[in-house]
Amino acid sequence: MFISGKLILKNKKVVPAILIIGFAILLSYHLWMYNILTPDLSFGDLVAPVFLQGAASGLIFVPIMIFTLTSLPPTTGMTGLIVAAYVRFITVLNVSAGFYNLQLYYSQLFKERFLIHITNSDNLAGERLALLRQLFISKGMSVGQAESLANLNLNKAVVIQSQLLGNKGIFLSMSAAVAIILVILIIVVGVAIVKKWGTEGQIAYGLQVFKGRR
Repeated sequence: MFISGKLILKNKKVVPAILIIGFAILLSYHLWMYNILTPDLSFGDLVAPVFLQGAASGLIFVPIMIFTLTSLPPTTGMTGLIVAAYVRFITVLNVSAGFYNLQLYYSQLFKERFLIHITNSDNLAGERLALLRQLFISKGMSVGQAESLANLNLNKAVVIQSQLLGNKGIFLSMSAAVAIILVILIIVVGVAIVKKWGTEGQIAYGLQVFKGRR
């Protein structure tokens, strides 16, 4: 955040480039998280992507914040900072609520898809239940207890896999959204650069014609 702020204060023309880099890093973060989400995920696996997420946030929000605050009239005083703090707080709350709702939606969606295949006619589910029953029976439990524990373990596995796939679904959806924003931003910046070159070329041509006439 400090580096991007210093660059913007020195030259405001770098804002589009910083935003493009920020969204590109954010896209890399979401794709990285989508690929590494596994049941045996460790804390060390999250260090690099979380660092990327922090860097992306700094590169994206600092230009937006500086642009917003510098666009306000001087008469507003500290009101702009206060409103920006409130907006950021409300945004964080909405994002947290949205992420939680997406988790519930995707987890339930994948759980229902799993349950469709867990039937008596499904060989894979039947083999898994039979293996679990034999395991509990070998530990001295009754047939009824082994049956209950086997069903409980299978349900636990379904819940874990549903949550895992739900989180992967969220990161994949966010990757698609960030990719769309990134493409739009690149197109807008590219069009602006082409128009600028065209305008400068027309001005240069006009000057040459004017000098030739003189």
